[in-house]
Amino acid sequence: MTDAEKQDAITVMKQARFGMTGQNKVWLAGNVMMRGVLENNLDLVKQARDTIVSEIVRGGKEGIKDDGCFHQHGPQPQFGNYGLAYVYTMSLLSGLFSDTSMAFTPSQLEVIAGLLEEGYQWVIWQGKMDIASLGCQLFASTPLHKALSLAFAATELGGGRDARCNQVAARLLGNCFSPRNELIGHKHFWQSDYTLSRRAGWMASLKMASDRVMGVESMNGDNMKGYYMADGALYIYKDATEYYDIFPLWDWRKLPGVTCYDDVRPVPLLKHSYYPGNRGRFVGGLSDGKNGISAMELDRDGLKAQKFWLFADEAVLCLGAGISSDSALHVTTAVEQCWSREEPLRISTADDTRIWHHGRGYVLWNNSDSCFARTVASSGSWHDVMQMYKNDTVSGRLFTLYLDHGVRPKESSYCYAVLPEATEADLRNFRTDNFRVMCNDSRLQAVWQVDRSVCWAAVREPFTLRVTPELEVDFHTPGLYRIGRGTGGRWEVYFSDPMQYQDEVQITVNGKRGTHALPQGKNRGTTLRFEID
Repeated sequence: MTDAEKQDAITVMKQARFGMTGQNKVWLAGNVMMRGVLENNLDLVKQARDTIVSEIVRGGKEGIKDDGCFHQHGPQPQFGNYGLAYVYTMSLLSGLFSDTSMAFTPSQLEVIAGLLEEGYQWVIWQGKMDIASLGCQLFASTPLHKALSLAFAATELGGGRDARCNQVAARLLGNCFSPRNELIGHKHFWQSDYTLSRRAGWMASLKMASDRVMGVESMNGDNMKGYYMADGALYIYKDATEYYDIFPLWDWRKLPGVTCYDDVRPVPLLKHSYYPGNRGRFVGGLSDGKNGISAMELDRDGLKAQKFWLFADEAVLCLGAGISSDSALHVTTAVEQCWSREEPLRISTADDTRIWHHGRGYVLWNNSDSCFARTVASSGSWHDVMQMYKNDTVSGRLFTLYLDHGVRPKESSYCYAVLPEATEADLRNFRTDNFRVMCNDSRLQAVWQVDRSVCWAAVREPFTLRVTPELEVDFHTPGLYRIGRGTGGRWEVYFSDPMQYQDEVQITVNGKRGTHALPQGKNRGTTLRFEID
């Protein structure tokens, strides 16, 4: 550049000043740092560097949260958008600054490595990022591109010289980009209303929202149809192609797992980023490390429902209760909506309906009359989802499975299970009595898992439940529970408070009462384990 061009560039870049929070703060400071380089101003470069690393912390209002997620634009999970830009930027700068007086400290690198290990490692399956973590950026091939961007950032963190960062990157690459997934377990991000369950051969993700946590946003022409994306969307992956680039063809009112109105009109548009979303408060999850449950009180646009999910080894059990609305529109719950690989096989018995499609089984009981399964030709435009694209039409065939609760339902309910890995024989032999639904209404949703002798429950008001002849439970405190045999004849109880405001839990098991203080502060909503003699 000539001296005049260089000075003009500096003048323009002076519009960038320190401020904002999270990745926005990092971006602005990075622009100031660039100006400092052009001006040969070491003090300004150091000030920009210090501003950038001030965001390498956990537990702020935005940025890295204590649960391992990344938030931006308020309490909104942003793994695939701002969070990914954060990791990429920090990785780049950690390499540029290494072996200088401005190098990141080991503790700062540890914070970023922790975000990779506790957060990003969970959201990528078979080289593709979970749809629920993409935010508003639903570009073509975006699950693949964002996963690869993260892989590059992970391998370059610390300039490739930090042993801890290299170990984290190696585990992430092995678990997320190769068939040898060894990250097996269940995790609920308690500050983000987000659940992930991973097995050797499949992964499930659940995206919710509450009066504390926003779901998704729409801005700059992005995500024009994602109004229901955080209303209990359940994505189950085996080869990670089930929903890949399906966005232009989706019926966005039938996202897998979502209960909402069925309407031929376009879905409502998110008119601004900070939309209120779900007004339900009873939203959270519980994990014993390997399995777990999540629950969501849906209260939106005059539609109310209590939703419950149990993530087990061989199946995801889904319950719904208290489904009520005064609208003249039909209310539906979508079980699945994915690419059609073949015509579905339907197996009907006196007790349930079973659907098999492309190595996956669906079992619906007490819902046979309202179950609709079909493969249909669908067409749409990427422009309708992301305005940056041309208005060209794409087409394909989709498999859709949903339940119709009718018009103006009152206390309607559903019960179904998804078998992520199932042959036709596995589906036929699946025993629904292994998951005994003890209660499924607005007060209590409880399941006795026979093979593990464990009771899972979402309790919304005090309730007494005779689970088995040997187990009677008085639930005194609303919340999520897992009750099973512990050591030495004791009963082992896991509990979490999905409303995140209670101070203690009280429960009576076979006449023995237990009272325990609950985690407070940043740990409200986490799982507490205790035993009752």
